[in-house]
Amino acid sequence: NLGFADDTTLIAASREELVALLNSLEQHSAAHGLSIHYNKTKVMIVDREHDNH
Repeated sequence: NLGFADDTTLIAASREELVALLNSLEQHSAAHGLSIHYNKTKVMIVDREHDNH
């Protein structure tokens, strides 16, 4: 049995797309007896339109 699946990366172009990906991940995880701990989840926003580099 797989008890933990760490370091999953989701890449989305919009907030709506990220929500859809998270919902899909949650459904697939639950189907295999896994759960997502959102208190351990981090989101990084990269905005190329406001890139100051």
